[in-house]
Amino acid sequence: MVGLIERAQQRGEVCAGDPRFHAFSLMGPMLMGLMYREVLQPAGGAPVDIEALARQHSETILQGLLMEPSK
Repeated sequence: MVGLIERAQQRGEVCAGDPRFHAFSLMGPMLMGLMYREVLQPAGGAPVDIEALARQHSETILQGLLMEPSK
């Protein structure tokens, strides 16, 4: 994932920043959702719709990560 982010940065498609940190930002919420589903939900936590989480997270992260194309 870091390599993909680095290449996208080189093409000017993704904002500047440490590619590893971008990868952590991308994957962190999904890992938390999965841990919640596997650990807390069986203990009585409200169910989590992982697909809805992924959809909302991808929309949110892309708004902050992608760069506007140069004209």
